[in-house]
Amino acid sequence: MDDFKRMLACPPVKIVDNPYYNPNRTPVQSVADLGGTEMDEFYMGAAEGYAWVRDGHVVAFYYEEEEYPAQEPENAKRYDVSFSGHQICFRERIEGKDNPRFTIEKSKDTPGHWVCTDTQDGIICTFKEKYFNATQEFVVGKGAKPADFMKLASAAREMGDWLRENHYEKIFP
Repeated sequence: MDDFKRMLACPPVKIVDNPYYNPNRTPVQSVADLGGTEMDEFYMGAAEGYAWVRDGHVVAFYYEEEEYPAQEPENAKRYDVSFSGHQICFRERIEGKDNPRFTIEKSKDTPGHWVCTDTQDGIICTFKEKYFNATQEFVVGKGAKPADFMKLASAAREMGDWLRENHYEKIFP
C-alpha cells in the first residue's frame, strides 16, 4: 500500500477524449496516457481496475488483483477502467476544466449573439443575448444519425440547464 501513497504524491495525469472513439468499434471514450509521467512507474500491464479522478485528471489508480487502498483519495470520483498500452481507458467521457462538455463564446458572425457548443453530442446553439428562449437555433453536427434524435433532444435540454446554471445573465434579462 506504500505504492498507493507514493502514487498520490505524483502530479495528476490529464484525461483527454479518445480521438479514435467510435461506439461501433471501441467503448473507450476518454484516456489518460501514463507514458512519460511519474505515475507510469505504477503501471503493471493490461488489466481491469479503478481510477480516481479530480478536475479531469487521474489522481490515483488501482488494479483489481491488488489489495484495495485503505483510504480513497479525497474529493475524487472513482471510475471502473481498463489498463492498456500505458493508458487508463474510460468507457465514458470524462469532463474537467481542460475538457468541458459545453463551451460558450461570443458569435463571430452575428453581433449580440452567443454560440454554445456541446462537445460530447455535437450540437451547436446560437442565441441572442438575454433572449435564449425566443431566439435559440440548434445545428446538429455531421455525425448525427436519425436514431440519435431523442438523444440530441436530451442533450439540448442539458445544454439549456447548463446555460441557466452557469450563464444565467447571458440567456435571460
